[in-house]
Amino acid sequence: MAGDAVLVQVANCIKKSLRQSDTIFRLGGDEFVFFARNISSKEMAKLVFERLFSRVNKINAVDLPKHTVRISAGAVLYGGESSTSFEELYQRADKELYLSKKFKGCRVSFAKPIK
Repeated sequence: MAGDAVLVQVANCIKKSLRQSDTIFRLGGDEFVFFARNISSKEMAKLVFERLFSRVNKINAVDLPKHTVRISAGAVLYGGESSTSFEELYQRADKELYLSKKFKGCRVSFAKPIK
């Protein structure tokens, strides 16, 4: 139950870090996906993740007193000019996610942008 409470808090952090026009959903387990429109550069995306990580760092997992909540993320910037499927975008972001998991703390790794 403590893990479920943390997942709810992380979901709320994601929601508060994005705009109402962005799309957020949970894939299952502890995996979330979000689409943030009109993010045209890695620098802009980093600001979104910094805002998210700042919120996650403030999560107080009362039922897990010896644990700190941290998240890892994989990201891909997509300009929309090519016909790239959700599956391909997901696979690229997922690959980056596993790279970011190699480091402690909240971290994001970016795939090469797709035009």
